[in-house]
Amino acid sequence: FRRVLFRSQGSQTINQDLLTLVSHIHALTPNTTILVAGVTPINSSGFTASVAAYNSYIKTELVPSLSYTRYVDQNTMFLNADGSVNSSLLGADLVHPNRYGYPILAQNWATAIKTLEGVTGTNYPLTVTSGTGSGSYPAGSVVTIYGNSPSSGTQFGSWTPSTTALINPYSSLTLYTTTAAATTLTANYTTSGSPVIHDGTYDIVSFFSGLSVAAAGTANGSPAQQQ
Repeated sequence: FRRVLFRSQGSQTINQDLLTLVSHIHALTPNTTILVAGVTPINSSGFTASVAAYNSYIKTELVPSLSYTRYVDQNTMFLNADGSVNSSLLGADLVHPNRYGYPILAQNWATAIKTLEGVTGTNYPLTVTSGTGSGSYPAGSVVTIYGNSPSSGTQFGSWTPSTTALINPYSSLTLYTTTAAATTLTANYTTSGSPVIHDGTYDIVSFFSGLSVAAAGTANGSPAQQQ
């Protein structure tokens, strides 16, 4: 879709090409249910309307007209509450998902396939307070979570509880590996300008000879100073 879009093909051509592709797959494997996904957002205002129109065509026209297809929403979870693109889930090209976006794609595909196959399994609830990522997941799932935008005068502080299942408890956007238990993760916020270095042991790597970094004090959150 993106390659065609960047070649400025009209929407009718894009839609017809997809219909032809899906119909051809069905002709080859008539007993197969085909999952047709909407595309993820492109973080450029020039493509917003085209992406929305294409996804609408798939969801409201193509899939309802073909009984052997099912729609998979791979767009909504990449949007902020106001409908804008969550660029933190996309790579530098503003098109492809990054390490935080791909787990979202994987979870959506897994849910769609399990629903189609009637697989129930055991899921465990994850509740994300003051953030996004809540749901029910099998143990061992990698889930993208991110905190809400901080209010005026505040900044993201950390996730609690701080657990090794979090890639980085001090980043508002991070990955969490689910456990075989109900879990609640809470995004906490501090006053803007608060220190962001927390208790722990740090390896400082420098590419410049003679450069060293040391903590200015022993209290939690002490700033680092170059010596």
